[in-house]
Amino acid sequence: MLPDLAGRPPAGLPAAIRQHLAECPACHRALAAARVTRRAIATLAEAPEPSAEFAARVLRTLPIARITVPADPWGPAWVFLPAFAAVVAALFLLPAPGLESDLPGLLSYSDLSVGEQLVFGGDAPRPDLVLAAVLEGVGP
Repeated sequence: MLPDLAGRPPAGLPAAIRQHLAECPACHRALAAARVTRRAIATLAEAPEPSAEFAARVLRTLPIARITVPADPWGPAWVFLPAFAAVVAALFLLPAPGLESDLPGLLSYSDLSVGEQLVFGGDAPRPDLVLAAVLEGVGP
């Protein structure tokens, strides 16, 4: 019923409805909101159509996103290859920490200096080895 009343001019409303609107502020606000909504919809329906070039002009003003894909996506990973090769070589060449016997590696534990034995040894350093490493150390 409210949309029908919103389309009529105030003088065209029945007397009983005009009397009720004068006494009821909630209904008066609802009818006023319905009239504003009806006018807004009518205004939108009268809007001109955009020109045929409108979409092309808008698209020309937008920045073009350029996505670059490297030719070799693994290229940055090759930087780490020398470090990886050094770690693998160290695992095969150096003896396992904490073992004082000859290992299947290329270097034996007995061939290491006292300082190297302290570094590569897995157990807590013995005081006599620490003293020997300090005494055999090469200074500047």
